[in-house]
Amino acid sequence: MSHCTGQILEEHVEEERTRGNEFGSVIYVGDGSNDLCPALRLDDNGVVFPRQNFSLDRRIRGLTTPMKARVEPWNCASQILETLKTL
Repeated sequence: MSHCTGQILEEHVEEERTRGNEFGSVIYVGDGSNDLCPALRLDDNGVVFPRQNFSLDRRIRGLTTPMKARVEPWNCASQILETLKTL
């Protein structure tokens, strides 16, 4: 049986919320086309890091409606770290 990563992400956030743990933001790092579903489920407090010129990056750039989450393309892990320091 296959599970939707977006659904798993939402269930995890909701489960933590019921335990009293609130996330200021949810960060998602991905590069595959299957990462689009969870990236689209992030709200305006979320940040998605699509690896530049990989499937997720291309799919996000091809969207006709902007994502709610902030999009920060990367090609080196140090870029992710530097962005996270500013959040």
